[in-house]
Amino acid sequence: MQNSTVVRYKNKLLLRMKLFKQNLRSGRTGMSLLLSICKYVLLIGIAFIIIFPFFTKLSSALMSVTDLNDRTVKYIPKDPTFENIKTVLLYSDYGKALFNTFWISIVNASIQLFISSFVAYGLAKFRFRGRGVIFAFIILTLIIPSVATTTPEYISFKNFDLFGLFRLITGGPLNLIGTPIPVFILSLFGLSFKSGIYVFLLRQCFAGMPKELNEAAYVDGAGIMRTYFTIMVPLAKPIMITSFLLSFSWSWTDTTYSSIFYGDLTVLPNILSSVQALVGMNDYGKTMISSVYVNCASLLVILPLIIFYIFAQRYIIGGIEKSGIVG
Repeated sequence: MQNSTVVRYKNKLLLRMKLFKQNLRSGRTGMSLLLSICKYVLLIGIAFIIIFPFFTKLSSALMSVTDLNDRTVKYIPKDPTFENIKTVLLYSDYGKALFNTFWISIVNASIQLFISSFVAYGLAKFRFRGRGVIFAFIILTLIIPSVATTTPEYISFKNFDLFGLFRLITGGPLNLIGTPIPVFILSLFGLSFKSGIYVFLLRQCFAGMPKELNEAAYVDGAGIMRTYFTIMVPLAKPIMITSFLLSFSWSWTDTTYSSIFYGDLTVLPNILSSVQALVGMNDYGKTMISSVYVNCASLLVILPLIIFYIFAQRYIIGGIEKSGIVG
């Protein structure tokens, strides 16, 4: 019985080898094999480009003084240590920065999602004059760099006054610099960082929903707001989660608004500059030590996002797939 089984498998193997040789001679298998090799080489190259900067930062952060002075050490430290990370944690007030960054990112992402979804729903489901112009201006906000508008925004929030009411009540304008309120106001009016992307994604999602859903809801007596919250929001849940996660991530690592509006507020993007003061405490290789501390601070900033992405990646990928812009 065992011999017959062995003979059967041997015959199948010989048959497969024969077919492979025939296809190889015809060039089909050879071409598909070549395409597969090129595909994997390309994927490995892209993965290397993405992973290599993170690896170099991690390697630098774990290097001791001996490794920094050893010319034979390039990427893998001979005497790895966590002292550099401990020093940055101690002198950068990392815990307070983590807490401030977390709640600011949560609030800002919530405001952006709420406003962007309303704007996107209106542009996708209602016909009115000027709809195309409004959407064109939203796309324009993605083209204009945020740096070009930071100066007038800073002046406006430095002397903030709402239709002259604050000057009438308090005798002068309010200074909102040094707080995250300017970022919240920009998000409330759809002018914050990357707001146009969320409007675009959500508009594509709402536009792909059948208009019969709205008509059926109106026939059943549901108004615009009830239709939006009870029908549209549940159907658009994947892309709304994706928009929230993207907004949270970009708020977490934002260095433009944090350096201009937050002032002395301790947040994670600003600890990169604070670690430069640690170099003054050392008498050796100040340039090397400065690079090591900056790499440590960078890792500490992105580490929560990496953990966050591990658990949230399926929502991001699923939301992009259902947004209606794939393919």
